[in-house]
Amino acid sequence: MLQRPPRLLVLGTLIGGLLATGLAAPAVAAKRRVPFGFLGSVVPPEMFSVPESVLDRQFALMARSGVESVRLTFDWGSLEPTPGSYSLTEVDKLVRSASRSRLQIILNVSGTPCWASSAPLDPECRRFPPSDANRVRFAALMTLLVRRYGSNGEFWRENRAVPRNPITLWQIWNEQTAPWHWQESPWAPGYARLLRATYPQIKSVDRRARVIAGSLVAYGRSYNPWDAVRDLYRAGARQYFDAISVHPFTNDPRSVAKTAWQTTEILRRVRQRMDQAGDRKKPLLVTEITWPAGKGKVPRQARFYMEVTPRQQAERMRAAFLRLAAWRKRLRLTHVQWYTWATAYDPVGPATVMLFRYSGLTQMRGTSFKPMPILGTYRSLAAQLEGCRKGDDARRCR
Repeated sequence: MLQRPPRLLVLGTLIGGLLATGLAAPAVAAKRRVPFGFLGSVVPPEMFSVPESVLDRQFALMARSGVESVRLTFDWGSLEPTPGSYSLTEVDKLVRSASRSRLQIILNVSGTPCWASSAPLDPECRRFPPSDANRVRFAALMTLLVRRYGSNGEFWRENRAVPRNPITLWQIWNEQTAPWHWQESPWAPGYARLLRATYPQIKSVDRRARVIAGSLVAYGRSYNPWDAVRDLYRAGARQYFDAISVHPFTNDPRSVAKTAWQTTEILRRVRQRMDQAGDRKKPLLVTEITWPAGKGKVPRQARFYMEVTPRQQAERMRAAFLRLAAWRKRLRLTHVQWYTWATAYDPVGPATVMLFRYSGLTQMRGTSFKPMPILGTYRSLAAQLEGCRKGDDARRCR
């Protein structure tokens, strides 16, 4: 889930200035242009509490719309409210429901519970990284999740009526390069220590597991994802991840083509830094990309230069997705996931997140979901890139 402070500057200005100066096996389909799982969507936490029957219908709609992978982000504190006390009922429900439509799952855990925080008494304790003593607790939680939902997970033995759909993609934290999720500067040394504690434990349980190094996002006027990946390597993290995720938020309000170029340019620069570090074979993922259709609908303090009209949203999605598909081999890009499947489309909540309530492929009001026009654009792109249209099974063409 995106949380943007007012000082976020998306990379449009930065890249614009510069312009002036497998992780997944393919499904059977005719003329596929992308690997299975390439096109995906974030599942917002607001959906986690709806009845399983409602989730089933939404995941089936995702499959019919060409979504092949979903990202589920769980708050660490919701899974481990107190040390050693686990609550996985919600995870079971989401995994069970997504698996009925055979959607590939990326499972992301982020957010420090106050009991584990390096600043437990701070009002913003959840935004701080875990204390040194509690990194092992995070590693223990991830190990538990892999044991339950991974390649040899007990969940699949307990739920034999559910299509077997082991989770092998595990994302460690969300947007740890920015203080709204990692209130420690510099961020990279502490994050590298978290990877160092967690990676060997995951691999010891499931050799097929792939660990994704969080999600790199721009922060402020000068800190960008390619500098963040440089800092990740300098912190000694190279041997403790299998892939890197980037959130390449950017927008040129005057040009669709430049917006698409800026998106790939962010990833190209990250790829270049990875190659220079000797990681040519490690893939890149985009686990959030969006242009919120909130232009003219949110107050000035809630704007981030990313707000567009519904028509501009569709134009940017189409241009960026097609360009990313064309560049995927050069970038070793395996996933592009839209943020997000469902939002309320109303100007509610803090200014830091209000704009992103206009991002959903569907509009969510309680347990009711209404497809938005942008879903039609997504569905058309998916059929073009995946070579076919789907039914309720994401892995089979109609």
